[in-house]
Amino acid sequence: MSSHFLARSRIDSEQQQATTGRRGTNIPTFIALLGNKLDVVVLLDGKSQRQRINASIAQGRLKASNVVAVDRFCSVKGADIEDLFSPDEYISCTTRRWGNR
Repeated sequence: MSSHFLARSRIDSEQQQATTGRRGTNIPTFIALLGNKLDVVVLLDGKSQRQRINASIAQGRLKASNVVAVDRFCSVKGADIEDLFSPDEYISCTTRRWGNR
């Protein structure tokens, strides 16, 4: 998705950033290993395991202000990342990534 936003000038290519994903399964581990060395921001979608993120906040590994829910950016309650895109835009992104499987 980062390359999609870069191509459409939605994020500054000069920013130093890392993107990790995989439906949030490794985010608490990533935070535990590198959170004190990086300024980590977590984007949660409707299916995220929020209790693990909340535990990272309670342990002081993540700032609560650096946790943002996807539904903050769209009108769908409990929105998933896919809800941020128009259907055509989402299909274009996934087709480029995965092909016509």
